[in-house]
Amino acid sequence: MSTANPKKPSDLGALFDEHVGREFADHDVNATMETMVPEPYVHCVPNMTGGFGGQRVRRFYSEHFINQIAKDAKVTPISRTIEKTRWWTNSFELHSRHTIE
Repeated sequence: MSTANPKKPSDLGALFDEHVGREFADHDVNATMETMVPEPYVHCVPNMTGGFGGQRVRRFYSEHFINQIAKDAKVTPISRTIEKTRWWTNSFELHSRHTIE
């Protein structure tokens, strides 16, 4: 998360949209990392990968995730629930052609 413009819990939806855009549309590791807390963790469920801490998450994104996203990837939102307690769910579909090995 950028320290210049900290997000409030009520902005979680906008922050997540910004994060997804930087990941899937921009393919920009540095910009994606700016949407996260300084010591994030990422758990990518489908293939049981990810990282804990800023350096490991950056490595995961740069070596195993963002560079593998097809250029034609499109994110389609399905549903979103944001609670006052900060627990939330976000469902989306990712559409792309498998052009990268």
